[in-house]
Amino acid sequence: QNKTNKTEDHRTTNNKLQQTTNRSFITTITLSSLCSQHQLCNSNYYIMFRHIINFVLYEDDVILRTGLTILACHLALYTLLRSKLIPDGPWKVIPSATAHQIIAFVLMVYQSYLGFYYFSWSNWKILSDSTDSGGYYMAQFCMGSMLFWDIPVGMMSNGMGNNTIMHLHHIGFFCVAAISIGLFSPDGMPLGAASYAPFFFGCIELSSIPLQIVDLFHPKRSPDWYEYSKNSKFLCSLNDVCRTLFALSFLVVRGMMWPYVIGTGAIPDYWETSVKYPQYVIPCRIMVTMAFSFTILQSYWAILVLKQIIKIVMGKNNDEKKKE
Repeated sequence: QNKTNKTEDHRTTNNKLQQTTNRSFITTITLSSLCSQHQLCNSNYYIMFRHIINFVLYEDDVILRTGLTILACHLALYTLLRSKLIPDGPWKVIPSATAHQIIAFVLMVYQSYLGFYYFSWSNWKILSDSTDSGGYYMAQFCMGSMLFWDIPVGMMSNGMGNNTIMHLHHIGFFCVAAISIGLFSPDGMPLGAASYAPFFFGCIELSSIPLQIVDLFHPKRSPDWYEYSKNSKFLCSLNDVCRTLFALSFLVVRGMMWPYVIGTGAIPDYWETSVKYPQYVIPCRIMVTMAFSFTILQSYWAILVLKQIIKIVMGKNNDEKKKE
């Protein structure tokens, strides 16, 4: 009986060891599989990053020339604002942010002009192999300005606040521009550059022209410029006019035109293209997701603008009642 018990104990021990060995073997295989997948994922990210760098530096000189030119203008203006050639003022307190607003004002005027010049209400076709269209150039221009100037300078500049939502908004627009010129298409096919790029990289920036002045004199984002403007009737009047122009243009371009173009054109077109052409599923679905996200963001901003308009109108009415 003792021998039988010892035999059974021995068998039980062997079974436990075998189970432990099997579990360890399975765990080892699983971990190895996960590691290999992780390495593959990292490899894919590296390949994509290298593809973007090669495209920007060697294949598309418009992006590189645009970005470096704008950055050089910013550095030159920044140096001038800090120099002793001009008197003291808020521009010396936040020279980089001031230079950013000035350059952005000029760029918004240029992009708005190109947008309304090239945009067509009847030419809404995503698939286009034309790399010499006005929309393709606008997407290149947007990528260069975002990559080499707006995103890095906006994150590093002191003053004008630290608007995380705006930074994410600009990064998202950079991705949209990259997809529209075919950077993420397997065959390099532009996806919407000729049709939608003029609107989303040009027309909607009409409201951004007066916004640059409004942001410059904002009491929270730029208190130094705000205090400086209070001592000048001209600057106060300029700020009031720009605020009105911004509210009206924002509601028209981004509050009404944006959802119409998105709902009747961009989203249906990109979704249909992803269904008909499987090779474009990933970039087209990303564009649809971006379209929904940006539309929600634009709607949120439009509500804020409407609230400000209501406050101003109600305030004027109250003043009139007091006078009466």
